[in-house]
Amino acid sequence: MSTEIQVSSEISTEIQRETESDRKVRSLIERYRSLLKTSGGSIIEQAETIYDVERNLSEWLRDEFYQQVSLDPEGATVRKLKVIGSKSARFKPFLDRIPNTWTTLYDLAKLSSEDFQKVTDAELLTPFVTAKDIREFVRGKTPGDGERRRRTKVTIDLTEAEDGKALYAEIARLSRQHGAEFIVDTETKKAFAARSGDSK
Repeated sequence: MSTEIQVSSEISTEIQRETESDRKVRSLIERYRSLLKTSGGSIIEQAETIYDVERNLSEWLRDEFYQQVSLDPEGATVRKLKVIGSKSARFKPFLDRIPNTWTTLYDLAKLSSEDFQKVTDAELLTPFVTAKDIREFVRGKTPGDGERRRRTKVTIDLTEAEDGKALYAEIARLSRQHGAEFIVDTETKKAFAARSGDSK
């Protein structure tokens, strides 16, 4: 009879543990899925979740987690998220400036503390920084050295300008002065030429 009670007690304890574990897995699954809906800082939280899964769950619970969130536990995504998660504390002060791509965050996570500090001191950390920019900076190059700068498209409506021709000429002059490329689409050039011809 005492053996029955002991076995029953062990089963009850095991069931209780499984229930707590199930709750933990469900909680982590819900947390991970909710973070997929947002970006930027949420990548850090997703990575922290993966890091927690790796550190705190048994193998069969980890497998359950990865199956439920459709991630390959041996894949590159999980491997990179684990690295980001292990360095998540370094990103916390910069959540408003970090890029919202996990591949760039992975490169930032791999940096030594000294190199990461250099990146933040140089104010290179922005939502639009690329992994290539970071690698070049760490190697001592200014991002964009030896290649064309990123293009930024600016639209200026000249239709309501008092003197569209003078404004056009001034924009072209400023572009040359500052080393920018002034590109005007063909239709606008034709329309502008037609208006200039009408005023003669």
